[in-house]
Amino acid sequence: LDSSGNPIPVYTEAQVQAFARAYTGWTYGQPGGAALTKYPNGTADYDDPMQSYDAQHDMLAKVLLSGTTLPAGQSSSQDLTGALTNIFNHPNVGPFVCRQLIQHLVASNPSPAYVSRISAVFANDVGGWLPVSQLDAAAASLSTAPDGDLVLVALHEAERSFPLPRQSLIDLIDGVRMDVDDTSYQSFEELVVYCRRVAGSIGRLCVAVFGADGANAGELADDLGVALQLTNILRDVREDAARGRSYLPAEDLERFGAPGPDSIRPLVAFESARAREWYARGMQLTTMLDRRSAACVLAMSGIYRRLLDRIESDPPAILERRVALGPLTKVAVAAASLLGAGRP
Repeated sequence: LDSSGNPIPVYTEAQVQAFARAYTGWTYGQPGGAALTKYPNGTADYDDPMQSYDAQHDMLAKVLLSGTTLPAGQSSSQDLTGALTNIFNHPNVGPFVCRQLIQHLVASNPSPAYVSRISAVFANDVGGWLPVSQLDAAAASLSTAPDGDLVLVALHEAERSFPLPRQSLIDLIDGVRMDVDDTSYQSFEELVVYCRRVAGSIGRLCVAVFGADGANAGELADDLGVALQLTNILRDVREDAARGRSYLPAEDLERFGAPGPDSIRPLVAFESARAREWYARGMQLTTMLDRRSAACVLAMSGIYRRLLDRIESDPPAILERRVALGPLTKVAVAAASLLGAGRP
């Protein structure tokens, strides 16, 4: 707001027109990414990505927000990337988007401190990882007053209502720290430490909320978390490789070779069999839970086990795309879980 309390314009009509010009030259794509034969492509295709047609793109320079200029002569793709980057980096975008998300998903009137904290994560999204300083702050916040932050208010309330193991929260933060530090794993035992931190910790926290009739319920939740995370790792082989990451133990890659057309089948068979051993142990947890809580665990584990089935049936698929289950399959698994399907 200005000194009179009136909103300060963030953009001008000329900048709106510049963005419109930056987005020119795009039309419906051809099936399979085949070359365009006409513009615009009048055949609506909602399955394939849109394609650019530079002959119909405005090649003149464009002045965007904060005085950023897209130089003349750029392609449709270059201008699109530049325009989206310009919007993303504007200081108003983080608070606006985060406030909308909070209001729709969490609280109708979030405090400025809450919006500021989530906006900081948005603004510091470097390669998808949180800065170490934010992890340090998250760890420190576990022992401090919430100070209006609704996430911390809810966490402190949950700690008063349930016997949440504080160490599990610390383990979760340490697991994310292993991602930030780009940790690699020589042996499976080293990978298990990571899996227990990022996934087993969630299971232990859930057990604290569910309540369980068994002294080793936390250990079984840990085992189930390892199984779920191993499934995640197999599913994300392609995406992780694109980011220069590999979560599979180096000893396994030395034995079977890096994921590729020749190695993927024996590698997936080995890793899947290992994951199923962890599922078999972890699923014993459901015998210690009430029916409603067990249904939650059965639904989550059932979806992941079905995903593992799909990966195991077609290992090369994980080198080509992100393998996933359709919504109807997930609903079917969840419905069966309510009836106790999959319980040992």
